[in-house]
Amino acid sequence: MSLLSLQDIEVAFGAEDVLTGVSGDIEAGDRIGLVGRNGAGKTTLLHVMTGELRPDAGKRHAASRVAIGMVEQVPRESTSRLTVYEEALTAFAEVRRLEQALEEAAHRMSTDAAGTSSEYSDLQDEFEARGGYLYRTRFAQVLTGLGLPEPEWSRPVYQLSGGERSRLALAKALLSQPDLLILDEPTNHLDIDAMRWLDDLLSRWPGTLLITSHDRYFLDKVATRIWLLENGRAKTYRGNYSKFEQQRSAELDLLQKQAQAQQEYIAREESFIRRYRAGQRAREAQGRLKKLQHIDRIEAPRKEKSTHFSLSAKRSGDVVLATKDLSIGYGTEALIDVGTLEVERGQRIALIGANGSGKTTLLKTIAGEMGAVAGSLRKGSHVAEAHYWQEAENLSAGNSVFEELRRGRSMDPQIARDILGRFLFSGDDVSKQVSALSGGERSRLALAKLMLLDANFLLLDEPTNHLDIPARDSLLQALEAYSGTIVFVSHDRRLIADLATSLWRVENGRLYVFEGSFEEYNESLRAQPSPPPAKTKAVPAKAPPSAKSARIMQAAITAMESEIEGRERQIEELGHLINTASAESDHQKVGELGRRFDELQSELQALMKEWAELVP
Repeated sequence: MSLLSLQDIEVAFGAEDVLTGVSGDIEAGDRIGLVGRNGAGKTTLLHVMTGELRPDAGKRHAASRVAIGMVEQVPRESTSRLTVYEEALTAFAEVRRLEQALEEAAHRMSTDAAGTSSEYSDLQDEFEARGGYLYRTRFAQVLTGLGLPEPEWSRPVYQLSGGERSRLALAKALLSQPDLLILDEPTNHLDIDAMRWLDDLLSRWPGTLLITSHDRYFLDKVATRIWLLENGRAKTYRGNYSKFEQQRSAELDLLQKQAQAQQEYIAREESFIRRYRAGQRAREAQGRLKKLQHIDRIEAPRKEKSTHFSLSAKRSGDVVLATKDLSIGYGTEALIDVGTLEVERGQRIALIGANGSGKTTLLKTIAGEMGAVAGSLRKGSHVAEAHYWQEAENLSAGNSVFEELRRGRSMDPQIARDILGRFLFSGDDVSKQVSALSGGERSRLALAKLMLLDANFLLLDEPTNHLDIPARDSLLQALEAYSGTIVFVSHDRRLIADLATSLWRVENGRLYVFEGSFEEYNESLRAQPSPPPAKTKAVPAKAPPSAKSARIMQAAITAMESEIEGRERQIEELGHLINTASAESDHQKVGELGRRFDELQSELQALMKEWAELVP
């Protein structure tokens, strides 16, 4: 069944054609990844799908009564005085109305069953069909999974950061379960644990999904079809992102061969026509000319412009960074107990942990932009470091792109233009003000400046944010070829998997070191709930949580979840019993069961609160 159909959709903004004939069908159960370069028109297409944007030409048809939900990439500012808890519960407005009606019907039956049996039965059927008996469990699971644990639920929405508002909007959309859920870059504000949770949820999603993302790891886990938006049109491929890449590569190779073969054929025919146009074979030459005039020309695939990164590094000493009893934070308040460790030349360390855990603070302390709370750190010999901060915050907003690249250095203007061209700034682009750049353009400019520094120790804070997949691939290749040392914060799991030689995880105010690949780290997570630090040169100030205590905690959580499921089953069974007793006009039994129904609802709410406190 087609939920949404697009036919020859065209959209232009002024003289710029954005969509030039997009067609496609979204079928029930599809999980579509919408991909394309930055500026290809993906968000514009999403707004056409939701009906928010009317196309200049073409048709959009949505199935009757289909519910479409969308989570924007950039959250809107909010002045809402509702708490996180109250705002998230609005996703269940209809379920909660039914719940209230059920409770009122049960109360009426406890005093007078006349005329309420049929009403209660109908309400119960609808409540069950809408997942009413499970909504409180789902509520806690979704908010906690997305990094909004129970202590955050009492905060007013207007106090939330942009990332927190994004996670709340995503939670509401997931809880409301529309027929078609459209997500624009849903992983942008999630930490790795939340991404892992979302992967699992969406790979089992019962509805229909359309997702834009530059996260190939996420698309591989979730998508079953890929729509490529290119040159204003969309083309569909079956499978996840990796399968799409294989199909696309084979398709372009074949197209290149076909175009080349046709060009060779045309060259031979034109040579024949020139040779025999005026001779005895003039008629044959004329026939070949007419045939050439009607041939469908195969256009060779155009080579897409791509960002070209290259990094060089002079050799540093063997030890690049050493800390001793280090604690970092703000003023005298410690945020992370780092302990004693060494970073050796050539290491590539991924710094991971929950949002707000202090990863950027640690990078800035290493960079010398913030002081340590306690302990010390020192750089090794011949260390030349360079930094890339999230949102490219070290750019000067008043400069042009050209001026910003040359700021603080003497550089031939043509060399500057050549470098900017490698980062996709050409023509008038180099005169744009930094303040007018998009997130992706700011990232490319900051990385272009980084490339000029010839540093052998890089501190990178979310370097792939705002970059599309081709630019991410190019940056990864440059970092893999780089001979220096890297400490980087990232939620890009592909970057971590392909680049990191070890991981630093910030958890509960401490730094734990894992020597090994990201894949090995994930294996350790599957083996036990909370991985201990590996035997490395890092010496955390305190021992990590023991496997035994972690197992005890996990057992308590599992037991609590079983108890919650038991209460939910009891509530559902009790509803059926109330319905039966009412049909038999057993008013006394209806009253007793109704009171028990209220008791179980209260017990379930108390259990859900306890569960939320146990979940880490």
